[in-house]
Amino acid sequence: MTRPTLALLLVCGLRGTPLLAAGPRADEVRFELGGLRQVTATLGGAEGEYRVTVRMLPVKSFDPATNGELNREKARAYALHALALHLGGKTAGRLTVRGAEVIDVASDGKFYTLTLRVPKDGIQVEGGRPMPPAGQVGTDKKGAERLATTSALLTRKQDYLDTLQRLTDATTTRLQDADRRSRAAGDKGRSFWAVVADLEERSEANVKKLGKEIDGDLLLLVVEKTELLRAVERQQDETLHTLKEAVRKREREAQKEKSP
Repeated sequence: MTRPTLALLLVCGLRGTPLLAAGPRADEVRFELGGLRQVTATLGGAEGEYRVTVRMLPVKSFDPATNGELNREKARAYALHALALHLGGKTAGRLTVRGAEVIDVASDGKFYTLTLRVPKDGIQVEGGRPMPPAGQVGTDKKGAERLATTSALLTRKQDYLDTLQRLTDATTTRLQDADRRSRAAGDKGRSFWAVVADLEERSEANVKKLGKEIDGDLLLLVVEKTELLRAVERQQDETLHTLKEAVRKREREAQKEKSP
């Protein structure tokens, strides 16, 4: 399978303090990225590649599978953020990365660790162009992923918004996969409706847990907390609407098949 291409926006003022990393390699650099997840990233690697190891406080609010997906995606994004800092510094531009792959993940209960390998010949720094909002991934017509990353990626508010968006994207992806599998199996939507019911239940549970975490975060400003809780409620309404519309579409198709 071909690895996706990922582009990051290098923005003046990106957060991160480079430090010499502890350990035997003198050429390694550690970035104290901080944020809600207390992220640190150590960048090193052998000839021809970069290896970025991220350590962060993990997401623990959801079921194990959802936590695992969120932690992997967030840590990977932070690894690329650190690579952008290392290569771009304060220069605005676009970093295109091809062939990046996760080669190791681990958890000791307190911290989640991920190592990302990026081949040096798959990296190109270019001039800037419009990018998606911070932390969100866009795909161009050639199938290349583009990720805008700024210091906002590490704020408490943005971390919650990132979690909300990733939960929504996961639901959408599972819905689309279920629709394709159901059509391929020719089961007249039976398996699809079962998946939709499960997605609705999981989505409501996840949103409730996320809202509880936001409401209990004493370090958020009152205005931030209000905005976040409204965003969670709005996103959940949109998700439930999407699920219901998908069911109605299959029901209409089933009715047409029955019509003489």
